[in-house]
Amino acid sequence: SLGDTIAGLHAALGILLALFERQNSARGQVVDIALYESVFNLLEGVIPEFDGAGVIREPAGSTVTGIVPTNTYRCADRKFVVIGGNGDSIFKRLMAAAGR
Repeated sequence: SLGDTIAGLHAALGILLALFERQNSARGQVVDIALYESVFNLLEGVIPEFDGAGVIREPAGSTVTGIVPTNTYRCADRKFVVIGGNGDSIFKRLMAAAGR
C-alpha cells in the first residue's frame, strides 16, 4: 500500500540520519516510524487548514493549492510547462529567468 511505501521511505531516511549521527558523535539513535504519521506527512496542509480555518480542500487536479506559482501552465504552442517557484530563493531565480 502507499502508506507502507511512505513509511519505508521515512524509515530509510531515519536510518541514514541515525548512521550520520553515529559517525559524528559515536552515539546510537532510536528510529521509530509510525505508519499513520508517514501518511499524515502526505496531507501537506490539509489537517492544519481544516483545524485552523475549517477549510475542506476540494479536488484541484494538478494544481498545488495555496502555493503560487507552482502549477502546470499551457503555453502559446499548446504544450505545457511545469513551474515550481514556491520558495523565496527559487522564486527570485524564476523571476530572473523570466526577465522580471
